[in-house]
Amino acid sequence: MKRLNLYISAFSMLFSLSVLTACDEEENLFGNRDTSEGMYELSVTAMGFVPGDASQGGETGNIAVSFENDDAIGLVMVDGEKVTHTRYMYKHLLGKWSGDLTVKNPEAKIFAYYPYDAKLDLSTLNTQGTNASEFFAQLVANFAPQADQSTEENFKKSNLMIGMASLDEAKKSLSITLDPAMALAMVKVDPSQGGTMYLESDPNYTWEVEGVSTESLAPFYTFAENTFVSYVKPETEKTVSTASGRIVVTSIAKGTYQECDMSLVHVLQAGDFYMNDGSIVGKDAALTEEQKAKCIGIVFQTDVNRIGEAEKATLESKGTQPHGLVLSLKNVKNNQALPFSAGKVDVEGITNSGTLQECYEDINGLAHTQAIYSIDFDGSLYPVFTAVKEFNTTYYRPEEKTTEWFLPSIGQFWDALINLGGAPAKETTTGFQDKGDGYFYWRINSNKVFDKINMVLGKANSDLLGLGNNFEELWVAGEPVVDAWKNARKVLFNNGDLHFNVADKKEKIYKARPILAF
Repeated sequence: MKRLNLYISAFSMLFSLSVLTACDEEENLFGNRDTSEGMYELSVTAMGFVPGDASQGGETGNIAVSFENDDAIGLVMVDGEKVTHTRYMYKHLLGKWSGDLTVKNPEAKIFAYYPYDAKLDLSTLNTQGTNASEFFAQLVANFAPQADQSTEENFKKSNLMIGMASLDEAKKSLSITLDPAMALAMVKVDPSQGGTMYLESDPNYTWEVEGVSTESLAPFYTFAENTFVSYVKPETEKTVSTASGRIVVTSIAKGTYQECDMSLVHVLQAGDFYMNDGSIVGKDAALTEEQKAKCIGIVFQTDVNRIGEAEKATLESKGTQPHGLVLSLKNVKNNQALPFSAGKVDVEGITNSGTLQECYEDINGLAHTQAIYSIDFDGSLYPVFTAVKEFNTTYYRPEEKTTEWFLPSIGQFWDALINLGGAPAKETTTGFQDKGDGYFYWRINSNKVFDKINMVLGKANSDLLGLGNNFEELWVAGEPVVDAWKNARKVLFNNGDLHFNVADKKEKIYKARPILAF
């Protein structure tokens, strides 16, 4: 990724902000106050970040830190054995700091830090310290910047600054210079510059991007157009993944900023969007209309141990490493409900599942689907599977990188419900009941599962689950142990429960949503 230089004029922010402080008089921010003993004018200088790499070239400068309305700093005064901790808030309209601190002993030491912490543990402060670094050593050591700094609130929380106050008794002034205790990582992107993106788990799985998306570079904060920053602990190295790539943060000195390289690496996650050319868009991205038109499904499984053997064999025969499973955006047959079969017969090649463990272990949807195809030569015996086969001819997929679309097994559909909808996992027992004959259900608000999955599906042009009704029933590729000749497996959602149960293959009609492996 091309490195870009920072173009910011150099300056530091000096706030000559007058506020008179005392605890024995009512504060009046709008008027003048008597400067009697213990009352001082407060001024705060917040030092910015300087370039950490002089070899960057081009025009560079300091990055200033500004305060906004209701930003708060903490003041800690050490007067002998007495330690006083108080808050000062900046009032933007008045250009003043509002707080409450009386200094009666000019020899008292006063330290300041930002952002204010009402729960500051005073016992961690080194009251014998003669400067801010010594005084706040433990605070700095324990401080952890927010993991996600994409919001202004979290970004500001992550900028730890410390300083020691200088008291001018003659001028009745209290001056504070706050120095950064963190470093600042920066990445600049060129949205017009394309590149090759690849999966972190498989450098051979690549796709071309027309330009780096700047819709979301979370957890970095949008500092300026195409410029993103994040506070980090000084002298540390870390790798940060964003929806657009991976940013490698090298060791950056305290109080400096450093432009970091971004490589187009994608970490595959449940919720990622799978496109019709085999490319992947991160789950946090806001899809453009063009991307929505290209999207064919949602990644719901990234654990290769939960990919069936037939799926793996098919991919490997194409020279493709198995990566995950994708839930289609669409139901088969234009959302039409269909019977599982035209007759009633136990299908050889489909593993019957009875116990909950057997349901979980059944991750062989492709093998089950192919077993149906092998006995239904003209497509007249198994309407749902015929519709799935037709789906492959009408719903484009990158054939060289994927299996065909197939009906998921009960275990595979369960993974989709867990990873996209937060449904109960196998180990969950709260609200779970076994009604016998392979019929299991959880007493949960299954609409919440609907809502979570639909929130993901709604980002693309997708058939939503539930369709606004109080229930949804979907066939899966599988049969129960009991009456396998008569019944097939299905999943049922209703207002309060999530069911893994069975239904008459011929008499009942339900919808079906296919999946594929890539």
